[in-house]
Amino acid sequence: MTTRVPLSKKTRFEVFKRDRFTCQYCGAKAPDVVLHVDHVQPVADGGTNDLLNLLTACQGCNAGKGARRLDDSTEVTKQRAQLEELQDRREQIEMLLEWREALAEAKRDSVDIVAEAIEKASTWGVNEAGRADIKRWLKRYSLELLLRAVDESFETYLQFRGDEPSDVSWNKAFAKVPAVANVIAQEETKPYLRDLFYIQGIVRKRTGAKWYDCLDLLEAAVKANATMESLTRFAKGVNDIDEFEKGIGDFLAKQARKE
Repeated sequence: MTTRVPLSKKTRFEVFKRDRFTCQYCGAKAPDVVLHVDHVQPVADGGTNDLLNLLTACQGCNAGKGARRLDDSTEVTKQRAQLEELQDRREQIEMLLEWREALAEAKRDSVDIVAEAIEKASTWGVNEAGRADIKRWLKRYSLELLLRAVDESFETYLQFRGDEPSDVSWNKAFAKVPAVANVIAQEETKPYLRDLFYIQGIVRKRTGAKWYDCLDLLEAAVKANATMESLTRFAKGVNDIDEFEKGIGDFLAKQARKE
């Protein structure tokens, strides 16, 4: 039989942090419940204190008896158990606060990294309003994705006057970062998306309707086996939105009849 080695507070904290202070059996969260560290493979069966063999469990799930009131035989025993539970809650709240502070610090570090990438790409720093925008972006996109978007956006939109970027182009490049990030994220499932944005740009320029959004129609055409080359040629020949929509509609109807 394997000898049980007590878990250190550090190990418990690492398990709780990894599992986001949530019972992996029922979903209960601290500080609403007392959390324990459970062994996936029991110690009696050779289980170790390796992190991969540990997970977070609430008191009820860990005991295998659900949440119910203490029914110890003596009041002293009850009080002792309640004091121990109170201490567990206090420690876990401290761990939870430490974890949240670490997350906040990591978020601040991420803002710094993105801001530094923008400064490197443009030679201009980011003010507090810009940092607030970056913080919002990080709630939607990963750091890695945002860094890719920064490089692409500033490479595409930034224009220099001598050694200095122009105000208008810098603001445009900065504002376009989340849109570029969105495209990059979608490209994993829609590799044709970037080409469709290019074709949409042609349609807008040809029709004079800068507001016009025809991505859904273009995507439907692609799914109906239209090639990028044919869509590009068609877009370069249209003169108004009605002509564009009729042409795509006729193509989709023709493809549907073939099926």
